[in-house]
Amino acid sequence: MARAQKPTEGAIKARVLVECEYGKPNDVVEIDGSMAESLAGVVDTDPAAVAYAESLASEQ
Repeated sequence: MARAQKPTEGAIKARVLVECEYGKPNDVVEIDGSMAESLAGVVDTDPAAVAYAESLASEQ
């Protein structure tokens, strides 16, 4: 499970795609919206991707 991150103003939900400082694959985290483009390939902010990752967590 991802470590808790303090949401910032303009934070958006994202699905982690690769293990990194934000979490492990399929973790759902909140990132600063201004960082989303620079994190392409590391996280996915598409609402469908986030919903999928959240559905995986609810199955456990």
